[in-house]
Amino acid sequence: MFRYVVRRILLIVPTVLVILLLTFWLQSLAPGDQIEAQLSLEGESNHMARSNYLDSYQTLQKERGLDLPLFFFGVQPSYFPDTLHRIIPKQKKVLLTSLLRQTKDWVKVSTYESSLQSLISQYRGGERDSKKVSIELSKIEQAKSLSDIKARSKNLKKIVDDSNVENEELNQFFVQVESLQTGSVFSYPVLQWHGWSNQFNRWLGRLFNKEENVSLQDGSPVIEKIGKALKWTISMSVITLVLVAILSLMLGYFKAFYRYRWFDKVSSTVLYVLLAVPTFWFASLMVIFFTTPEYGAWTDIFPSIGIKPSFVARSFLSELKDNAGQLILPIICMTIMSVSYLTIQLRSDIIDTLSKPYMLMARAKGLSDKQVLRQHALPNALLTFMTILTGYIPAIFTGSVIIEVIFNIPGIGRLLLSAVQEADWPVVFTIVIIISSATMVGYLVGDILLVKLFPKTRDSLGLENVSN
Repeated sequence: MFRYVVRRILLIVPTVLVILLLTFWLQSLAPGDQIEAQLSLEGESNHMARSNYLDSYQTLQKERGLDLPLFFFGVQPSYFPDTLHRIIPKQKKVLLTSLLRQTKDWVKVSTYESSLQSLISQYRGGERDSKKVSIELSKIEQAKSLSDIKARSKNLKKIVDDSNVENEELNQFFVQVESLQTGSVFSYPVLQWHGWSNQFNRWLGRLFNKEENVSLQDGSPVIEKIGKALKWTISMSVITLVLVAILSLMLGYFKAFYRYRWFDKVSSTVLYVLLAVPTFWFASLMVIFFTTPEYGAWTDIFPSIGIKPSFVARSFLSELKDNAGQLILPIICMTIMSVSYLTIQLRSDIIDTLSKPYMLMARAKGLSDKQVLRQHALPNALLTFMTILTGYIPAIFTGSVIIEVIFNIPGIGRLLLSAVQEADWPVVFTIVIIISSATMVGYLVGDILLVKLFPKTRDSLGLENVSN
């Protein structure tokens, strides 16, 4: 058993590494600019003086290591420069990269960009005619294609001619724009080794760092936000898991014992209906009918939804105790939706086990139906039941997004939804990593429990001796 656990742990390590790589890659492709969002939280925006803003941007970029190459190595076209990752801000780098792919000439693109930025600085905040030029230059700066740049450049030339603005630098700029043509040079992929100084290494280093990995929504440490949310989710999920196990065992046993009788038929109808009902609809009905006196005083059974706000620092156990009433209804909803499937599955497995030939031997020994069911059929049917139940262990960390949103519980599911809606990518991808790791550990724990409870499963796991 020890060797099996070690082998599984060794397999978890490369899996986690792959998850980290995929998460980092997705984060690098995520829309928006994290540096701009962070500067906005600190009270700085791109509406301030351009030079000051770029200085602040560059400083924060270096602190986060975003001026470094993306990974240990990279593959890029031969016409790409090796300093493209240093261009700021992110939007400017995206636009220049797009222009470079069209022209395949970095010298012309960089010359064009330098002239454009010089003209933007020169005409910003000028007189009326200069403002027209400045506005058109800004439009050129935001152009996404070579055809757009040329079209806007013609508009700018017309504005310059109509306003009699004389500027040799503008004339040179128009010539540079005309020289930008769709490139057709031969290119080939180039492998570049960037070494240990790269964004991936820096990202790993600050992933669980409170000071560096902060939320783009409110600037608070990501780990603290996730930690607070996990406390509520784990508390609800553990209670739900225990209730699901107890109720499913009881209902499944009695349904199998009274099989094909009225209790089995009625309960099956109810369970199938609950299994088919959408979670959000069922939870919404529970809130509407059982948290307000609108349909009669007798229906106002549970407190209103949401966690009571705390204005003083106190332990989580105190908060949990004060909000125990608010958690009853969401726990009931989560339990009912899970009990339906497990009960039906357990009942089916027990009845299938009772039909096996070796059950005739148990009856031949003089055992009653209750004894056969309890001593032989139920233990054998529990294998599938426990397999499904242990699959719920990873769900403890993921929570239920629908339930937490409807009942306004500040758990991990609601935090994930809020982070996605607000494009708070540090929170989103940290949650993804934690959930992925917890899922693998959860399945390992589930396999260990199965082997301990059902030794015959060791063959299916490749174990020769459970005691090893």
